Amino acid sequence: MEEKEENEMKLDPGSREGSGCKAPRSESPRRTLMYVEGASDEGNDADRPLSRARPRGFSLVEIMVVIAIIGLIAGVVGVAVVNALKEGEVRTARIQIGNLNTAVKTYRTTHRSFPDTLEEVSKYLEGGKVPLDPWDQPYLYLKKSDASGFEIHSKGPDKADGTDDDVFTEERKTDKR
Repeated sequence: MEEKEENEMKLDPGSREGSGCKAPRSESPRRTLMYVEGASDEGNDADRPLSRARPRGFSLVEIMVVIAIIGLIAGVVGVAVVNALKEGEVRTARIQIGNLNTAVKTYRTTHRSFPDTLEEVSKYLEGGKVPLDPWDQPYLYLKKSDASGFEIHSKGPDKADGTDDDVFTEERKTDKR
């Protein structure tokens, strides 16, 4: 038993002999801790390491930095999602206007004239009724007085007719420019 204690108390080659500290020999030099020599088993000083132990958990600053980064990412993603939703509503309106244009042209082929209202073409639409635009407003239908054509558009997100955000088909939009 004495022999075992002597082996444990040998000085570590990297330690100073006169420091009063002894370190147990270990396989891994990175895990070598130095212990206070002669510390009693009573009280808080028993076998306490001289080197600082690595703190566990995260500091408040680290947590705050992570939360700030997550907030920035969420803000950027949130703006992109909102813009994509708005663009999706405009695309939906253009597709519905295209379907309404097809229904009006089908009506004209069958009846040899343009309809007076969009409700007259409802039997040519899927579901049998004229849909509302993505902003829950009716589509506006204008039959030209000289019987040369018609126009269908949506008031757009601001729900006001004649503003820049009104939605037309791609054909009408390029003609307007």
